Amino acid sequence: MKIGDILAENQILAELESRDKAGLRRLYAEADAVINVCGYHEIRPEHADIRRLVYLQTDPMAEQVKVALGDEEVLDRLDRHDVHFTYGTGTAGWALPSFGWNIQTPPAPDVNVVDITGGFVVGAFDLYDFSGEPNLLCEYRLIHQYPYTQNPERHVFTLQGPGERCADFDDLPEWDTYHVNDVFRTQGHLVTGREYIRSSGVIVPSGYAEVRSSDDDTGKMLYLSEVSVEFAFDGPVLGVGFAFGETGENINLEINGDLQNVPDFADVNGLAIGGCLVTVTDDVGSYTGTVWIAGQVDQLMVGGHELFIDDVCPLRDNGGTYVATNFRFGHTYGMLDTESLWQFHDWMTISPHHAALSQGEPFELTLDWDSRLPYPASNLLAAAQIPTAPDCTVYLEADLNKDCCVDIADLEILIDQWMECTTFEGADEVTD
Repeated sequence: MKIGDILAENQILAELESRDKAGLRRLYAEADAVINVCGYHEIRPEHADIRRLVYLQTDPMAEQVKVALGDEEVLDRLDRHDVHFTYGTGTAGWALPSFGWNIQTPPAPDVNVVDITGGFVVGAFDLYDFSGEPNLLCEYRLIHQYPYTQNPERHVFTLQGPGERCADFDDLPEWDTYHVNDVFRTQGHLVTGREYIRSSGVIVPSGYAEVRSSDDDTGKMLYLSEVSVEFAFDGPVLGVGFAFGETGENINLEINGDLQNVPDFADVNGLAIGGCLVTVTDDVGSYTGTVWIAGQVDQLMVGGHELFIDDVCPLRDNGGTYVATNFRFGHTYGMLDTESLWQFHDWMTISPHHAALSQGEPFELTLDWDSRLPYPASNLLAAAQIPTAPDCTVYLEADLNKDCCVDIADLEILIDQWMECTTFEGADEVTD
């Protein structure tokens, strides 16, 4: 029986229920199995005659998430069925690519602080597949615990995939300059200076590229002043991603010999260039963004006037078509359960940076929450105010000075107070 036939018969049962209830109950009792598609029918007492009730789900995921979160209504509905079955259509399925993450928290500068305590860093990012048209695979969430001896206001998040390093220019000396036809390498990738074409069509042979440090001290980038640079990648490349900052004139973008001369990168968003699909994401309120090129890239050239580029990342078939972006981080002093983790939205750091999992170099993001995390009020004392703990907790009867030892010091006390009394009678006797 086909799924379409099952759906049709489910509708027939609904019609029978309204016309011939007695006949329908006989049908229920005689049937080997009754299929309840997507739980469409509410389970009522007359369904007790059914020998095997099957729950057939045609759109997996939503119910599974509710089950994982402990939704009692969904759990009760599913428990009323004897067999559960689900299927999906239209996709071959997918699996998360290989990657690892870590959060490093430095020592606290001072632990002698009232109400000092440890806490938790909550993180999230979106994972995309850029093997074709950008496809959001999932949202990934994480939680990291740190002790009270570490600094709650500063953390370094690291994410790394299994692939090669991007052309990030960090291995080049600052202020190094390259001209047309100059050849250099960055992180093993070959780069050649090429002529730049203005919007008027004039070819500029005298421009230059210069290595500069980024404003946020996260590394170096390449500044293009009326010049283009061509990248050569070893082996097959299924796509390329790179970050940009545009402050000047028009952009030259050439993919597989197909040259586009446009005012800015936004003008190529959604275009097919050189047999590849180009997607551009702009950082909100900024002149920066990211370009993603999906498809086999045999040749890539980028040029501009007052244009910055960085992290030119080839995407290969080793998980390199997967990209993490839209990073969010927040903080809590209490441990979150699964449901609370997915409901958390108190983000203190939101970053549009991207991390191609083809990178051999870890992607790092520093969380600086200076003066944003007051400790919750409590009856805890600062370390300097805590009394010194005794060397022992059990004292011998003859340990008069409570130093955990019976020695000459106790004997001196005994001799010094020999024959002294604290009773009235004893005081009279001593006076006499």
